[in-house]
Amino acid sequence: MNLRPPRLHARWVASSAAFTLIELLIVITICGLLLALAVPATNSILSAHQVTTGTQMVVDEISLARQVAITRNRMVEVRFYDFASADRGDAVAPEVSAFESVVFDETNVKATPLAAVQHLPGGVLISKEAALSSLLGPTRKKTNWTADDPKRDLPRGIGSSYEAYVLRFRPDGSTDLGAGSWFLTLHGSREGGSPPPNHAALQIDPHNGSLRLYRPG
Repeated sequence: MNLRPPRLHARWVASSAAFTLIELLIVITICGLLLALAVPATNSILSAHQVTTGTQMVVDEISLARQVAITRNRMVEVRFYDFASADRGDAVAPEVSAFESVVFDETNVKATPLAAVQHLPGGVLISKEAALSSLLGPTRKKTNWTADDPKRDLPRGIGSSYEAYVLRFRPDGSTDLGAGSWFLTLHGSREGGSPPPNHAALQIDPHNGSLRLYRPG
């Protein structure tokens, strides 16, 4: 004889499989805590990746400029552009976030761009603080624009509303920098501190143009 009615058995299974309101609230709370812990870590990883990408872009540009100066026996100038642009998200003040190299003719008068202007990833900039980027000091600002080397309009709506800091390579690979410690520091545009925890510093040897990279940790 079957003593367990099928309907009673079905009700018991359904009742045992259901979640109570308290259990659901506990699960939601745990998920919220895990999400709150994961978001900062994810943002930090993304920022570090952007700084790494931007740093490699600058290293490649400076290395290319030096190599072209040597192989073409010409003066080559790397220009770091300081501007405010809507493309940079919520940036409201001018910041150094783009660069390009130009090569001069044999008279060192007429300048021709080597390639298109390079823009750093949206979350990265080159610090203008004197303690972090000595290469962007007032003595490195370009003011000698000429008809053969005009202050031309830059893309992305920047136009001529910018300043430029310069680094020149001579045909032997040396720079026009004087004695001293010359460097650039890249970091996330929303990070504070001097320097911020996540940054990369590039030191440039003024005599032979070689680079050294420093990262925290």
